[in-house]
Amino acid sequence: ARHYGFHTDASHRFERGVDPELAEKALTRLTALLLKYCGGAPGPTIHAQSVDNLPGIKLVELHHKNVNKLLGSNIEPANVTEILLNLGFELKDQKGGWKVTVPSYRFDIEQEVDLIEEIARVYGYQKISETLPTISVDLKKRHQRTQQHSLIVNRLASIGYYEAITYSFVDADFQKLLGHEDESLMLMNPISTDMSVMRHSLLPGLLMALQFNVKRQQTRLKLFESGRCFAMSQGQINETDRLSGLSYGNVYEKQWGMKDISSDYYSIKSDLEAVLCQFLDPDELIFKNAAIKALHPHQNAEIFYNNQNIGYIGTINPRIQEHLDMPETTQVFEIDISKIPAKTPIKYTKISKFPSIRRDISVIVDENLPAIEVIKAVIETGSKLLDNLELFDVYQGEGIDLGKKSLALGLTFRGSSSTLTDEEADIVTNDVISSLHDQFGAILRE
Repeated sequence: ARHYGFHTDASHRFERGVDPELAEKALTRLTALLLKYCGGAPGPTIHAQSVDNLPGIKLVELHHKNVNKLLGSNIEPANVTEILLNLGFELKDQKGGWKVTVPSYRFDIEQEVDLIEEIARVYGYQKISETLPTISVDLKKRHQRTQQHSLIVNRLASIGYYEAITYSFVDADFQKLLGHEDESLMLMNPISTDMSVMRHSLLPGLLMALQFNVKRQQTRLKLFESGRCFAMSQGQINETDRLSGLSYGNVYEKQWGMKDISSDYYSIKSDLEAVLCQFLDPDELIFKNAAIKALHPHQNAEIFYNNQNIGYIGTINPRIQEHLDMPETTQVFEIDISKIPAKTPIKYTKISKFPSIRRDISVIVDENLPAIEVIKAVIETGSKLLDNLELFDVYQGEGIDLGKKSLALGLTFRGSSSTLTDEEADIVTNDVISSLHDQFGAILRE
């Protein structure tokens, strides 16, 4: 019945256990009653049983010191013996306690603590004095991964995200729609057809939660979830700890002094960087264009740190948006937490008391060149005088050749021991422009 999912009167009765000796005992009692009230002579008892399938005799070792240790009492061994014998147990004395034979009808007795519970029940809870246990307090330092998780949750909550907890089982068709087809781990006995595979990503659960809320007139929502994901790879089951989030609707809650701003790629990228920069050097984060099936073809990126892919970010693919019947676009991200260092040493430099000089330059480079590569080259060339670097504009269109893009950079220079002159700032700026031309063929935009 359990195998086929049937619920019958018999299964309801037998799932609580059946005493294999009950039939013979019942027959003996019935025979005695028949002889008493009806007379006659009993015939031979016929046994038909599968001996190999009968449950074995259960033996449990009981130690007297454990009885008083667990109950906080002072029960004498003679009392323990009397209680258990009256309950139908058979006892054999041994050093420090007893070897107890459990009756065939006591299916609930499996280990020593079960016997101690029976002793306490019969002895009387009211006879056991209430005493507080003495516990040695050993305050251990929290594991770095636990601290990391707390920092992630607190940071996301502080910028308006709500934590979601979804099932680890998802719909196979929906997971396939998101691009996870061959790696899915099928369940042998799923709860339902829409929960038939283990999740390869946290996105299916978050998107289902978003759809549920949007159908109930929620026009703005930020959700995140951290949890374990599962995938098959070369016949092996891989488990990874991941963090995923989504942003839907306006970036900020409605305010009388602020216009509505819909969430986009850059708004959720800002949120993700606010989390990651607690553990990573922001200058080492690289976002590269990618082809991710679940995301918009031209609004997505893979995230790299130390040349290692740690996740992705972007706008949900329009066909998935249509499948979920969402009126507005949804921004998502997902990262592999195990690839993020739990803690990064804090770097600091002494603040200069001297004034700064700013120079803005705009260079034309290949459209496929990541801006971070240009930024790294500028930092490398800018020497110790470069105090701050800002990428404040990316432009493609009229005036820019096809296949090219314009990057506008703000360079702030500051001396650490003296006031910087315009001539010194111009020299470093020209060095930067020459370096970008040599490395990337960059041309200064007029």
